[in-house]
Amino acid sequence: MKIPDYNKRPLKDYCYETNDSFGGIQKLYQFDNQMGASVIQHEGSYGYDSGKWELAVLNENGENIFSNKDGSATEMFKHYIGGLQKYMPEALLIFAPYSNSYRRFLSYWSSPVNLEWATDNRSVGLRVPDCEPQNRRVENRLAGSDVNPYLVLAATLACGYMGIEEKIEPRKAIEGSAYDLPFSLHRHMYASIDAFSQSKAMRKMFGDSFVDMYSGIKQK
Repeated sequence: MKIPDYNKRPLKDYCYETNDSFGGIQKLYQFDNQMGASVIQHEGSYGYDSGKWELAVLNENGENIFSNKDGSATEMFKHYIGGLQKYMPEALLIFAPYSNSYRRFLSYWSSPVNLEWATDNRSVGLRVPDCEPQNRRVENRLAGSDVNPYLVLAATLACGYMGIEEKIEPRKAIEGSAYDLPFSLHRHMYASIDAFSQSKAMRKMFGDSFVDMYSGIKQK
């Protein structure tokens, strides 16, 4: 199946027009020159803007850095989630790149509107699937099917990486439903543009040229 230019045709339209389905994107990305990210999935269907992006980080030996030898979660796993919680609001313009992207956030039932985390809980923005330790991963549930997947992967990894680098502790995992929690995302695109363009963290990871260009495009 030939994948089209994501900037010109959203994946959901492609699947609808070709009567085909896209079950996953699997690639190896360099992460801090020594690590790779894998187990990447995106699912979308025509008529919906939902999506899910699951990432695990592997070391140079192909081992999941989120799991210890005894199967427990590593400190890097916790710090990765902490980085997502802290920095994803500044990168929301990548996860919700159009004005209509924010319509999904109007209903608690259409999309998570928080950056809490929990195991196998679809009411949170950061879901950890219930799986074997070697497959431990974090699912970014904020990004829809109208995104550029390469930017989503880069931004998600960048936020998690900064969490690992800065040893950011995550908030406690949610128990039960997170739908009743206060709205914790930007409510419209212009707030996301301001947050992205003014973010020192995004400029550190993506560079001034990209941040200025991407923000400028979205302001038009």
